[in-house]
Amino acid sequence: MITLFRRLRQRLIDSGNITKYLLYATGEILLVMIGILLALQVNNWNEERKNNNAVENYTRSLISDLSTDSTGIAETVKIMESETDLFKEFQIRLTAPTATIDTLYRIFEEEFPVLTTALGPFSDNTFNVLTSTGDIGLFPDSLSNRLFSLNRVQEDYLENKFNSWENFRGGVMNLAYNFPLPQSFSMINGGPLYERTLKLNEDEFIVQFNSVALAKQNVYRQGIRDLQIVNEHTNDLLRILRDINSSE
Repeated sequence: MITLFRRLRQRLIDSGNITKYLLYATGEILLVMIGILLALQVNNWNEERKNNNAVENYTRSLISDLSTDSTGIAETVKIMESETDLFKEFQIRLTAPTATIDTLYRIFEEEFPVLTTALGPFSDNTFNVLTSTGDIGLFPDSLSNRLFSLNRVQEDYLENKFNSWENFRGGVMNLAYNFPLPQSFSMINGGPLYERTLKLNEDEFIVQFNSVALAKQNVYRQGIRDLQIVNEHTNDLLRILRDINSSE
């Protein structure tokens, strides 16, 4: 085809017919332009199809991540609320007119949960890929803004959890330095030495136990509040993504 055009062009030049040559040249330029436009259009179609496929895959991955987080948050909050109710029961018993030091020892040795429940890292792999590759720009601004907003409240929860947990951990360590803990990891967790050391300074034990109990309640109070905010953002975004996924 190129050889044919070249021969035709040469004939027109040899004939000296400028008008016909100009018409031919104009037609050739138009054909080239049409070819370029068609190539660009095909490239745009391919790029759009590729982006649409990427958005579909990202959407499914985000739904999977957020579903995992939503389930984990619900389970964690349920445990925290259950232990919060337990603390309220301890408070009633320890402030009752009949409460004694033995009441506190019984709670400490048999009922008080020294270990804490907390949600670990969130399932943010897809979000991290979106931001690191710049593919988050494939989503509408309204959706990407929701993703960034969710990430911010997740980070707020993790920061607050670390601070409140560190306060609680410090209280437990202080208690453990002065009194044996009824835990498997404690060197002295039973027997006559345990009883002797635990009851060596009852007033100090009361104060330190109260401090630890307050710190743990704060861990859960802060955690429940923050996780409820995170879950609200998570479930809102889940509804939007599921609607998008079902319409594709």
